[in-house]
Amino acid sequence: MSASTLRFSYRLSFARSAAMVVAALAVPCGLAYIAHAVEQPVRMFGAITLSPAAATAFFWTFCIVSAVAAGIALWIVIQNHKGPQHVELGATAAVVPKMSVTRIMLCVPYAAIRHIETLRIPGQQMVIIDSSVGQSRLLSNAFATSEEFALFVRALRERTRA
Repeated sequence: MSASTLRFSYRLSFARSAAMVVAALAVPCGLAYIAHAVEQPVRMFGAITLSPAAATAFFWTFCIVSAVAAGIALWIVIQNHKGPQHVELGATAAVVPKMSVTRIMLCVPYAAIRHIETLRIPGQQMVIIDSSVGQSRLLSNAFATSEEFALFVRALRERTRA
């Protein structure tokens, strides 16, 4: 690693990953309980009344859909903890993930970067790097600290201008 290379830890914390999995699994479990416990007609949104059989089918259907979503969340967590756990700003290129939650890495020459945008999203920030190699999105919460995220963005902008 040369003196001009900056390397930053980049991964979702174990606590955030665990919270995502628990939340994702709680929804299908709750829907399965409701589907199993339906014994009377269910009034939905104050306008529709479902028979016990229809309500059971309705809640099992949403249970299955949410179980698929929980599976996707679990896959994202597993993918996040596999592969490279860092991003790098080298002398001539940045090594960054294609998307914030995957480990498909892009080597983006600074000369290929067309636009760098920082967005505020609830609870964090996201930097979007648009280049001829592809688009990369990085979440501030995946950096060790907010200061490291700010340093990464500042150094990336400086190296893109150089």
